[in-house]
Amino acid sequence: MASAEHLDILKQGAAAWNRWRRDAPGVVPDLSDADLRHTPFEGAEFAGANLSGCALSQADLVEARMAGAALDASDLQEAVLLRAELTEASLRAANMQQTNLRGARMMDADLQEAALRDADLSGADLTGADLSDAFMFNVSLRAAVMPEATLQRANLYEAVLANADLKNVDASGANMRDTDLGEADLRGAVLNGADLKGARLANSDLRRAELVGVDLSGADLTGANLNQCNLRRAIFDGATLVGADLSDTGLREADLTGADLTGADLSNASLIAARLEGATFRDCHAHGVSLWAAEGVPAAQERLRITPEGAPLIAVDDLSLALFVQLLCGSAAVRAVVEELRAKIVLICGRYDDRRYADLDDVRAAIHARGLEPVVFDLRGQVTEETAAAFATLGAASKLVVLDMSDTGRPPEALVAPLRATRAPTLPVVLRGRGNEWREMHAWRADGASILPIQEYADAAGLAQAIGAALPA
Repeated sequence: MASAEHLDILKQGAAAWNRWRRDAPGVVPDLSDADLRHTPFEGAEFAGANLSGCALSQADLVEARMAGAALDASDLQEAVLLRAELTEASLRAANMQQTNLRGARMMDADLQEAALRDADLSGADLTGADLSDAFMFNVSLRAAVMPEATLQRANLYEAVLANADLKNVDASGANMRDTDLGEADLRGAVLNGADLKGARLANSDLRRAELVGVDLSGADLTGANLNQCNLRRAIFDGATLVGADLSDTGLREADLTGADLTGADLSNASLIAARLEGATFRDCHAHGVSLWAAEGVPAAQERLRITPEGAPLIAVDDLSLALFVQLLCGSAAVRAVVEELRAKIVLICGRYDDRRYADLDDVRAAIHARGLEPVVFDLRGQVTEETAAAFATLGAASKLVVLDMSDTGRPPEALVAPLRATRAPTLPVVLRGRGNEWREMHAWRADGASILPIQEYADAAGLAQAIGAALPA
């Protein structure tokens, strides 16, 4: 309960109250649970005072000095606290809906679970403030200063934070759907698991921010700077990233389904295992981009620059090709390997368990002696589409394909098409007593496939001899 003496002094007006505060510096005012609604307190000195549970709705607290004050569970709805001093004040669970806090100083204030719906904190200084679990629907924080603030699990639905200083804030798990963060400074911010569906982040600065698992579906990130961000498992379904800077950014396992990345800078970005279905990649910088295990077919891939700024332009129309061409252009060693392997591969396919694989040592040595490179392809187990595609690629680069039909009744279904289409001579071989030529080969020969007569071998030396005889001079 409030002190009757302190209330009597306060009722004499702000000037009398401030004089008493100066004359009694060691006294902690107790105004807890007092009804002070509609009361003018402009410039009043409430620093360190106990105002917990106070009814201060529609009170005039313009430029009031409330540093370190206890305002937990107080009712400040529609109060006016323009330029008020609230540094280190405790406002836990306070009702501050529709409160005017423009330009207020609230550094290190405790606003956990506070209700700030429709409040105006434009230009307020909330450096280091704790707004965990605060309800901030439609709040205005335009141009607010909030570095190091905590917004964990806060509800900022439709809030306005345009031009706000949000460096190093922690908004993990916050609801920021349809929030306006245009041109906000979010460098080093932690937004892991936040809901940013439909958020407006045009020209915002998110360098080095942590956005693991963040949902940015439908968000507008036009011109945003996401350099060195961690966007692992982030969702960009239908998002706009036109002209965004994603250089050196980690997008591992991110979902870019339907996203528009026209003009984006993807230099050195990691898109490993990312989903790219229906995404648009036009006029992007793609130098150094990583795409291993990426999934889905983009809607458009055009004019992808794969050389760094200042270097002669090399552009391609396919991200996967960009990766390969960059390796060729950027490494003399890679170019040498590709040149060496071109038409120098001998592809050996068959069912090879550990014992039979070891028996191929002599075969491999004989192939090396001819200056060629053996590649063994085990056909045991299920042949997937990816495996078949790899087989087709290797077959196209091979000087000879050796098809060991030992212990196989017919070709794996997934390999039928690439086997029929391979341009390299194909040598069917079989271990004596362990099989026969596939009947499908008669039709393949009739269709023009380059399939040599089947060769039977008794041991590894015999296989090496058969392969040696089939190799073009």
